[in-house]
Amino acid sequence: MNKVDFLRRLDKELSVLDKEERKELLDFYEERFHSGKIYENKTEQEIISELESPQMIAKNILAEYGVSPKFVKTKEERYQGIDSSNLIVLILFDLFVATWLIPSLFSVAFAILASLLSYVGVLPLIIGTHSQMDTYFFFVLSGAYFLLFVFGLIVLDFSIYISKKILMWHLNVFKFKNREKLFKRLNRLSIDGWFKKHRLLNTVKNFATIGSFVVIGWAGFLMLNSDSNYIDEMLNKPQQTMEYTEDLALDITDGDIWNITTDFENMVVEVRTTTDSEMKVVHTFSTEEDDFTISLDPATNTLAISNDYENRFVWNIKDILSEIFNLNKVIIYVPEGLEVNLLDISSANGELDIKGIDVEELQAITLNGTVTIKNVNVIENMIIETLNGRVILEDVTGTKSIDVSTSNGMIHFQTVSFQNYTLDTSNGAIYLKNVYIANVDADTSNGDITFLNDNQTFEVDSFKSDTSNGSVETNVR
Repeated sequence: MNKVDFLRRLDKELSVLDKEERKELLDFYEERFHSGKIYENKTEQEIISELESPQMIAKNILAEYGVSPKFVKTKEERYQGIDSSNLIVLILFDLFVATWLIPSLFSVAFAILASLLSYVGVLPLIIGTHSQMDTYFFFVLSGAYFLLFVFGLIVLDFSIYISKKILMWHLNVFKFKNREKLFKRLNRLSIDGWFKKHRLLNTVKNFATIGSFVVIGWAGFLMLNSDSNYIDEMLNKPQQTMEYTEDLALDITDGDIWNITTDFENMVVEVRTTTDSEMKVVHTFSTEEDDFTISLDPATNTLAISNDYENRFVWNIKDILSEIFNLNKVIIYVPEGLEVNLLDISSANGELDIKGIDVEELQAITLNGTVTIKNVNVIENMIIETLNGRVILEDVTGTKSIDVSTSNGMIHFQTVSFQNYTLDTSNGAIYLKNVYIANVDADTSNGDITFLNDNQTFEVDSFKSDTSNGSVETNVR
């Protein structure tokens, strides 16, 4: 095979492309032969041996253009006569797959990248007074955050890749004219491709990725060897306990109504009833520096409990370990006969567990923790919010409405009775058993919705359920 044969075969393999596109490609390989002869003193055979076969070259080029020779053999077939079977498959794919796949992929990618903003919480580890262990921990977290950044870029690049393929499929099925040029531009659109065009940034990213693994391994090794028992000592260290009691015997007799509120940065919160007349708050903690405060307002009968972290800028590994392993805990014991108007329990990082109490209104809010409520009677309304955690209700009654919202966690109700339900979770199932309702609105993006009442059909006034990626099972009518 000589140059003429090579270019003739390549032209034939690329026949599905327009004449102008073929000429541009053939001129490129013509120039390759010319430069090989003039500047490298190579023969046509030597140049051909260095190149791939015309068939392979054409296959790669058509793949870049998003054109399949089997799909579009002639110009007329490429631009005329939409195939009804391909169109039906495309519509079904859009309805049942693309509608949730593309938003979900980009949501995950942006969620990962947005989480990098929390890196500002790592900086205090090396600002101000800090220990050697804090420094090691800072390097470990810094390396982990950069690897999370790289992973976020990979997920985003994959999301773009899937979106491009779906768009190219649409253009092929509907046979848009001159779509090959658009395919070529789309194929150049990628995060990895952008970095490769900017070689300096790509080199920095690659070295930083390798360096992150090295730093994590190095700092982790120093942490274990410099003080190998540090974490064990921290976890097994005797915890400190503080108790606060308030005798409410007269208030119970007079029928005074109380409000109980909490506002914690990092705390496991439990609410229990007691047969005693004393309201008792038991606080167990492991950190040396404690900002736990209790405020009692006799004028409004309000008990407010909080731990103030707003003025604390320096973090250390002890605080972080306490947060990871939920070492800080508070238990609120409420006398059985005490009338509670508002129970407002809030903890940014920690589980909430409320059992055996009657209350007018109840609010339970946490960013990262499970909310468990059992044997509770709510006269008015209940609001539950958690970003990353489950919501579990058992033997709970109320007369009006309940509003539950969680981004990453399931909603599980068993033997619950309210008038109106609003249930919303992005990534989790909704399971209700022996739940007596009049109006319900349940929404989940990725999970099943199940309503079962002892295998018996039951009636509701209004039933709305919506799940993008899951099934609905119910005996509601």
